[in-house]
Amino acid sequence: AFMGASALAAIPDAAKIVSAHGVRRVFGEAFKLLDTAGASNFGLMAREARVAGALTDVAMGTAIRHFAEAGTEALNVTKLERGLRGLTQKFFVLNGLAPLSYALKSFTGALTQHDMIDKAIAWAAGDLDEAGQAFLTQYGIDRRMALKIAKMHEAGHVQRLDGASWLANTEAWTDREAQRSFRAALNQ
Repeated sequence: AFMGASALAAIPDAAKIVSAHGVRRVFGEAFKLLDTAGASNFGLMAREARVAGALTDVAMGTAIRHFAEAGTEALNVTKLERGLRGLTQKFFVLNGLAPLSYALKSFTGALTQHDMIDKAIAWAAGDLDEAGQAFLTQYGIDRRMALKIAKMHEAGHVQRLDGASWLANTEAWTDREAQRSFRAALNQ
């Protein structure tokens, strides 16, 4: 039962990228990541997603999914069932689902990070349209928070990679409220 759900979980991860950022943007960024500089930048941006906790479920295993699938029945398992669950988690890695999920969530985190910073700076400058504002508010970032994020950019804490992609670099942010809000948004 647990493996079936893990295979299905990879589908929404892939669809989320396209629904949030659009086909043209997703595939345009994917091809940029194929060159050496793009791969290096992607690693930095994926690290930011890890710091925010967006990849925790993949990195830490599938414990939460067990409770979601089985409810409290997951607490009442035998030694054999625990052993089989451990094998399931190993199979999840060996069959490629864990690395695929990790890659998809890293890619989503990189795109979302860039878009949130780009839109926050535009909103702070008064240049963001309603669609951009809706994008940020769906992640819990209102105008006040966009101004705080833009101030972190002005302070030099947000980095521009290869002249195109934004790296949040939230570990350097001095505004802890903005840091927490941005990381929470990235973790959605």
